[in-house]
Amino acid sequence: MAVCAPLWNSASGRGMRDEDKQSEPWTARQTRKVDGGFRQLTDWVAQSNGHFLVGNSIPLADQAICSALGFMSVHFPDHPWKTK
Repeated sequence: MAVCAPLWNSASGRGMRDEDKQSEPWTARQTRKVDGGFRQLTDWVAQSNGHFLVGNSIPLADQAICSALGFMSVHFPDHPWKTK
C-alpha cells in the first residue's frame, strides 16, 4: 500500500492544508511517487517469467500488489495507472 499512500493522503484530504496553502509541486511529487511505484511493479511483472512474482505459489508480494491495485481501482478510478 506504500505505492498508494502519497496519492491517497493528498486526495482524501488527510493532512490537507487550506486551498490557498496547498503546494502544487508537492502534489505533483506525490503523484510521481505513485506513478514510479507502478512503473516498478510493471517491470517486476515483466521479469517474473511466470504467473507469480516470487516462486511458484501466491506469495505475500503478489497479494500486496493485488491489494494495491484493488485500492486504486476503488479510490482512484480516474487515475491512468491501468494504461501506463
